[in-house]
Amino acid sequence: MSASCRVKFVQVDTTSWESQFAAFKMTLAWSSSRLDIVVPSAGVSGMLGKEFFTSASPTDDPPKPPTLTLDVNLTGVYYSALLAVHYLNHARVADDTFKPQLCFISSLAGYGEMPFSADYCATKWGVRGIWRGLRGVRGVNSLGGIQANLIAPTFLRTAMIASFVEHLEQAGTKVGEVGDAVEGVLRAVADDEVDGEFAEVLLCSFFMKCSHADVVCD
Repeated sequence: MSASCRVKFVQVDTTSWESQFAAFKMTLAWSSSRLDIVVPSAGVSGMLGKEFFTSASPTDDPPKPPTLTLDVNLTGVYYSALLAVHYLNHARVADDTFKPQLCFISSLAGYGEMPFSADYCATKWGVRGIWRGLRGVRGVNSLGGIQANLIAPTFLRTAMIASFVEHLEQAGTKVGEVGDAVEGVLRAVADDEVDGEFAEVLLCSFFMKCSHADVVCD
């Protein structure tokens, strides 16, 4: 690795504004106040499985639902996006030609439905809402040329689905690889012409491999 290639990891609580703010400040201090790309991608699986609705007897009071999925997947991404817009807009080099990039990670669960995953689906639809409220020439692009795109992966081979990936494959569902989503993010943040678009990682085929004219629009 050359001396110019450096990586820094900062531990952060995505559910905390103060923790994320501190992480952004640490990053800017390390990078000499330069910020080019932010990918809000915090995510945990849903907590409202079928057992949540069936474990209590009819005479029991309903249990308080968990909110971790909402706190991480939606509130955390919301915080990241707002901090990103601020610093991508202000932490710029005067003669820099690279457009600042904001790339959200949603899911096909933000476009369809997953039974007994109300909290997870709600967060992924919510990420789409944040993105749609910011994207485009009438959104953050008017603030220093920030481009905002969204990637919506289907099932990817990660620890999150390890317990049921075999069931998915036996049912004929193709499972993607992490690299499929990574390739999509790289395309979104490296192409000046891709702004306000979304792409699906669906059945191991990534739509962003097509030309810009073929990118699926939301």
